[in-house]
Amino acid sequence: ARTIASEFRKYRDINVRGIYFNGFGYDVENYVTFAMLEDVDADVEAVLREYFARQYGPAAEPLRRFYDLVEATYSDPANYPGDDVVHQTEYLAWGFLGTPARMKALADLVAEADRLVATGTAAQRRRVDLFKLNLWDYMREGRRRYEDNQKSAGKWDPRTVVCPFLLNASAGGDPLRVDRVGSPSAAR
Repeated sequence: ARTIASEFRKYRDINVRGIYFNGFGYDVENYVTFAMLEDVDADVEAVLREYFARQYGPAAEPLRRFYDLVEATYSDPANYPGDDVVHQTEYLAWGFLGTPARMKALADLVAEADRLVATGTAAQRRRVDLFKLNLWDYMREGRRRYEDNQKSAGKWDPRTVVCPFLLNASAGGDPLRVDRVGSPSAAR
């Protein structure tokens, strides 16, 4: 979110008059994007406070801290293994960014949000549930799979690919032998 605000100001400063959006991020980034489109000088911290308060009510603060920790982790070059990282991988996500210590800190924030939202509205409780479903559960499952892979292989093997629609099948290590019939992408 903070990078979005910074980038919009750079666009203004170099006199950019239009941009093409190639997709959008999560709700927080969308909210900040549209706030910057409305007022490029908007205070991004105020926009974030508004977003979290309006979405999550009494659970706003721990979920904001959750977002801040994830953003700070992802945005800090010191958290990456070297200069040659070009995109997110399972190894990068869970070996360097989503470490056990960070996941514990995030779990504590989610638990705090759950406690606090009990006094909120039904809509706020549903939004916290959706936050967990869309983000937190996904992160926990990614970490679990990474740890399982570590245990079973002794170390992470970047050549391993999980095909969700074929979790109980094997192509014998040959991706050309994967039977794609019935897969979501086979219908395309």
